[in-house]
Order: sequence, then structure tokens, then C-alpha cells
Amino acid sequence: KFHVALAVLDKMDKQSISLDSIVSIKASQMLPNTYSPLRKKFPDQDFTITLRELMQYSISQSDNNACDILIEYAGGIKHINDYIRRLGIDSFNLSETEDDMHSSFEAVYRNWSTPSAMAQLLRTADEKELFSNKELKDFLWQTMIDTETG
Repeated sequence: KFHVALAVLDKMDKQSISLDSIVSIKASQMLPNTYSPLRKKFPDQDFTITLRELMQYSISQSDNNACDILIEYAGGIKHINDYIRRLGIDSFNLSETEDDMHSSFEAVYRNWSTPSAMAQLLRTADEKELFSNKELKDFLWQTMIDTETG
């Protein structure tokens, strides 16, 4: 979900989109049978939420529905995979959404990263100025610090 967050923040930075921008979520995007505190908060209804809150659900609470909504917002899973590769990270693959992984047991193994690649990505996100808006980087790190799930 860290990879997704970086790609979303990159889009927000390039398009000058605020963390407090509102997005509309359809009830149909809240898939059943997956871990989703967001779905529990908004059962069977359309709703609006800020990008800040949506990212907090995805990162801090590991919400699978929030993650898939953010994947779509960022431009799709291939776009996220390509974005991370442009950062110089190679030993990983992202090709499946959370929904894909719940639909097919084999799909779970198509998203992977070596420990070294993940460490490199964390280092890159920390040491490089990926975003012109410092608030975005600060938000990401604070959201990770606030993580409640394992």
C-alpha cells in the first residue's frame, strides 16, 4: 500500500490537488468479503471522503477497498508499477489489485518485492524530494507512524 500511496501523492503533487480534496465513493466500490473498516463506517451507501482520510484508511488501517479506490485514482496498477520503476526500484512487481487477489489465489503471488527493494523504496521516499509540496511527504510519514494494523 506504500507503493500506491507514493503514486497517489505524485499525482496530487503534479496536479496541485489538496489532501483535503473530496472524492465521491459509490456503494458498489465497497466490496464485501475483504478487510475494510471504511465499508463498516459507510455500509451500503454512496459517500464522500477527503483524499487525506481515504489514504489514512488505506495506509494506517490497511483497508483493502480504500487501497483499490486509490489504485484507480492514481491511474491503475500498471501506472503505479511503472511509477515505482521510474524511481529506480527494480526487484518488485505490482500487477494485481486487492480485489484481484481476493478473486484468485494465484494472484496473491504476482505482487511481490524483495526486502532490499522495499528498503530501497523507503530510503528513496525519505531521502529524495519526490514531491514539491513538503506537506505530502510529512503526511505520508505521519500516517505510517499512526498505523494501527500489523
